[in-house]
Amino acid sequence: MERARNVLRERPCGKVVSDPLLIMDALDTATHCSTCRSSAFLDISTFIGEHFSVEVEKAVDTVDLDIPFSVPS
Repeated sequence: MERARNVLRERPCGKVVSDPLLIMDALDTATHCSTCRSSAFLDISTFIGEHFSVEVEKAVDTVDLDIPFSVPS
């Protein structure tokens, strides 16, 4: 989660959290647990795809940007 937070600071986008390099650490940790090992990939994928990235997008959508645009003459 710390790596995801750091990446999201640079690129606030839901797709960022589904980067395989971010997921790799969690999967590596889960492979050392006999209980988690068998379902880790599916569980992590579901969490990221259906929850985490959705919540990131919701949070990003609440940011109000006040950027003035001018049309060239």
